[in-house]
Amino acid sequence: MIVNVCLQSAQSHSAAALPATTLFHSTRGDLIATRPVAPSDAGMIATLLAGLSAQALFLRYWMPMPRMAPETVARETARLGQPQSTQQFTVVALACVGGVERVIAVAELARDASSPAIAEIALVVADAYQRAGIGSALCAYLVAAARRQGLSTLHAMALVENVAVRRMVARIGVPYKAETRQGMTTIQLDLRNVAERGAGVMG
Repeated sequence: MIVNVCLQSAQSHSAAALPATTLFHSTRGDLIATRPVAPSDAGMIATLLAGLSAQALFLRYWMPMPRMAPETVARETARLGQPQSTQQFTVVALACVGGVERVIAVAELARDASSPAIAEIALVVADAYQRAGIGSALCAYLVAAARRQGLSTLHAMALVENVAVRRMVARIGVPYKAETRQGMTTIQLDLRNVAERGAGVMG
């Protein structure tokens, strides 16, 4: 089956990575593969970024733009595609669209240089796949990766109107607190005493 071909391709990229490929169904029934980013993902990430709506771009990057400019797409693709390190960890969510594997979401964890036990997380999901539990699954995946790296706290920042971020965090069951100032909400996830969990089926 075409789906199996896509999943085999997704799993082949993650043989040396922890955590490895995770499979789950979105709330709409789509089978999604989540794994660490690979160099071969660059083209798919660029396609994802270039196709984001103005609303999705505004909520993720906090600035108005009708579409991401080609030079910005190239720069952001290169940044997100950097090899995994102790400072940065990027994961992608993939789906089979018309028999072709595509990146439909990307999430990142960036460690705080001044506080090694703290990291910031950020993610973006393709418009057509939003509100389907994919952001929550990616967030849970990053939480598992953060715990493996010995992190105690994760931060996420969002515009106050981005209520989906709070819903996403609430769904993964990690203790958190949120504070809003001057139109920005800062969410702090406490990973201490959180039981090991994967990014299985969300919703």
